[in-house]
Amino acid sequence: MNPDHIDIFGKDLLNRDLIFSLNSGESVKGKMTGYAQYEILIEFDGKKVILMKQAIAKVEVL
Repeated sequence: MNPDHIDIFGKDLLNRDLIFSLNSGESVKGKMTGYAQYEILIEFDGKKVILMKQAIAKVEVL
């Protein structure tokens, strides 16, 4: 398996302001600063937070 094929959109979204709509109904607005196979690292309100990809329903680019 090609590791670059795991996430074809991640590179395009790095360091961009995004709104993550979560499966719980909550929304989180922040800058995506990193990602892995199952997690996304975002920064908002001066905090770094790891979101599990399985918890994300939708991503909007600002």
